[in-house]
Amino acid sequence: MSECVMSSSGRPSMGPITLPAVAWFEFLLDESLLEKHLKELNPDPTPGQMIVHFMQQAETHSNAALPTHNKTNSELSNNHTGSVDIKSEDIPEIKLPGFNKKVKALKILALKVAAFLQWDLEVLSKSLPLTMTQTLLLELVRTCVGSGSIEKVNTVQDYDNLSDEAAFSMQLFHRWSIETVVMDTFPNRPQKTSFVSVPGVQETMFTLAGINESLVRLLKDQIKSSVENLQTFLQSCRNLKVPTLSYFSIPTENTDPLENLSEHCVNISVNEFKTQVSYSLGMYFFHLEEYSEAYEMFKITEESFVPRGYYCRVNDEHLRGYLVACRNMLSVSLPSSYTLSHFERAEESKTKNYE
Repeated sequence: MSECVMSSSGRPSMGPITLPAVAWFEFLLDESLLEKHLKELNPDPTPGQMIVHFMQQAETHSNAALPTHNKTNSELSNNHTGSVDIKSEDIPEIKLPGFNKKVKALKILALKVAAFLQWDLEVLSKSLPLTMTQTLLLELVRTCVGSGSIEKVNTVQDYDNLSDEAAFSMQLFHRWSIETVVMDTFPNRPQKTSFVSVPGVQETMFTLAGINESLVRLLKDQIKSSVENLQTFLQSCRNLKVPTLSYFSIPTENTDPLENLSEHCVNISVNEFKTQVSYSLGMYFFHLEEYSEAYEMFKITEESFVPRGYYCRVNDEHLRGYLVACRNMLSVSLPSSYTLSHFERAEESKTKNYE
């Protein structure tokens, strides 16, 4: 007997069943086990695999509780643990208390692991199928903002009046949206495919690629909203409390969901957010060949630059490269007091035909 498992490269492959050191349901039985496991030197399963397992199980239990005549449509529309239609994510959960708590607990466990990874979009994108990443980030929005938030995710938010956690979740989703659109244009980009089996559905690589293409098309259609949300976030940027693993409260069979614990957040500076969000916007505008807008964003990144922090993942050398490219395209002169790096001197010499 074989099933789809993770290969050493992190990609799904067919092979004999190999049981992980810890089964997914053990984390439901003992909440303290999660953090202990994640802090191990080489945890098995890995954080990325754990998110996949938790999201798979949540989807499986969700589908199992649907009325029989609705199952096929649900499985097809939510194929591979992700929904292309954002609005469908806000459908009220089935009113079965025990079932709701288990599904919610599994989703919260996935969010806890993402928080342990410090909400690193690059790590999440490499570890999860594209549609699963969308589902996870929308679940974060639902958890931090409240019911009814998913259907409003593509309206421009009033970030001044959002809680810290809500503002963070919204900007994270929109950052992921524009970065996904940009990354999709890169040549030879590996297709991010899910390996969630759907009963009764014949899976092919063509089908999986089609699901990804549909999601990317949707993100492109909604990109204006994501850009405006991030620009608005920048304008009202402030120090924010960001959810950590301990922030999320897991419901049990005997207890109702508790309020999330705001005291278990990490304080992130305004400059760290400015650095990361302006850089993401700069990459997007550069991708569109809108070099003036890109340059303005990259200048904000440069002025507020924070070396790799808890949330910020901007590479200093990459930023300098973008700045040089924008200055060359816009023929921007540098102030006389500015000290050129070796790379910048080489680029300047190139533009002058090495004179």
